[in-house]
Amino acid sequence: MNRYKVAVFDLDGTLFNNQSQVSPKNLHALKRLKETGMLLGIASGRDYAHIASNYQKLASLMDFVVEENGTHFIDLHTNKETLTSEPVDSNQFVHFYQKLSTIPTAAFFNEAGKPYGIGDQAVLDFFMAEAHATEVNKISLSQLPQHVFHKIVVAHYLKDSTQLNQLVSHYLPHNLSATKSVNFLFEIQDAKTTKSSGIQAYIKTQGINMREVVAFGDGDNDLSMIKDAGLGVAMKNAMKDVKNVADMMTEEEANDDGVAKFIEKYFFHA
Repeated sequence: MNRYKVAVFDLDGTLFNNQSQVSPKNLHALKRLKETGMLLGIASGRDYAHIASNYQKLASLMDFVVEENGTHFIDLHTNKETLTSEPVDSNQFVHFYQKLSTIPTAAFFNEAGKPYGIGDQAVLDFFMAEAHATEVNKISLSQLPQHVFHKIVVAHYLKDSTQLNQLVSHYLPHNLSATKSVNFLFEIQDAKTTKSSGIQAYIKTQGINMREVVAFGDGDNDLSMIKDAGLGVAMKNAMKDVKNVADMMTEEEANDDGVAKFIEKYFFHA
């Protein structure tokens, strides 16, 4: 147990089940892990305000949160938020987004805790329903350069996203990255910023290195932390690329308490 000092968890497809809820078994396993003295953290594409307001029991167990794929981290003991990335060049993003205009899409970002959206209204509505969001402030594409943001999500509702994947791959500027946590969206941010870089920024303040970190994840945006952690654990339901870089894999999927069962077996030999 002494080998690892930090455990970090993705949310969607990892701690969350198909209803975007944390099961009692997962909460119990996290509590047991915390009682050993390990620091617990979340590394998510979501922002902390959403997590804290919708998942209080989960948030209460955490020592830190890496937000929006590594763009910020919050030390929950001091409530200090630290920015760890460069903002997305909004003019550059406008030029890129115009290249996607042949396909119905919408884009979303947070600025100072306030959600904004642009693009196709039907896609906006679809994304809000999927994200369990209750509000978004719609603006026009021409208004986007007036805002500052460190991550922006491009969503779609296509059954076959091959054409959109090709457009994103072809036109995305080299200084930006586009990762997926779920199949219907791309999360776009500074290419140097990842969940791993956000975790490293936090653990440096604690005198801990990545060899002492256990990371759990399933999606494209989890690749960096799964690869860099001392123990990278892919969910059984993880994308193939994530499984390829992981050290271990859970025996069950997220919807069947995969995290809890791994913790009980690996750390407590249950």
